[in-house]
Amino acid sequence: MIEFLCFGNVVEKPELKETQTGLKYCNIVLKVNRPYANADGIIEADDYSVTCWKQLAEDMVSELDQNKAVLVKGRIQANNYKKDDGCSFRTDLIASSINIVA
Repeated sequence: MIEFLCFGNVVEKPELKETQTGLKYCNIVLKVNRPYANADGIIEADDYSVTCWKQLAEDMVSELDQNKAVLVKGRIQANNYKKDDGCSFRTDLIASSINIVA
C-alpha cells in the first residue's frame, strides 16, 4: 500500500453522494502549495481530489467549508478500466483521516 500525507485548503464545500449500492462518499478538492517557488519567486499550488467514504464522508460534509485548512492522510489507489479505444487508468487519493487545522 502506498500512503500519502498532505496539507492544503479546501477549494469548495464537499457534497455527500451515494453509490448505487448505498455507500456514502464525498470528493474534497484541496489546493496544496508546492514546496518551492518558480523562477519568478512565486509559490504555485496544485489541486488534488481526495475521496472520503462512509462515516468520514458524512463528517467532512458537515464540518468542512471553503478555505478550511486540513491535514489529510490516506492511500493512493490505481484503477484500471477498459474503454472503447483500449485500457486506461486513473489514480485516486483515498482519505483515511482528516484533521481540520485551526
